[in-house]
Amino acid sequence: YQRRAVVSLILQGVVPSLIFGIPLVAESTIAIYSILNGFDDLATNQTAATLSMFSLTFFSSHTFANSLTILACMPSYR
Repeated sequence: YQRRAVVSLILQGVVPSLIFGIPLVAESTIAIYSILNGFDDLATNQTAATLSMFSLTFFSSHTFANSLTILACMPSYR
């Protein structure tokens, strides 16, 4: 029982953290790119705009991922 509880807690911490971590890295990369190359270049860069859009959309799915992880780790749903 204790092993299952530890795995459950680890999953409940790791999965939502990845949802925060991946967009954070993407947005940080875009910020560094804009500082190095200038903000004018970033305004016309479609790749950076698309990456930013998808990462912020992915970022908003944190609550959904957290809920799914909690449901998957509950003993009644196994």
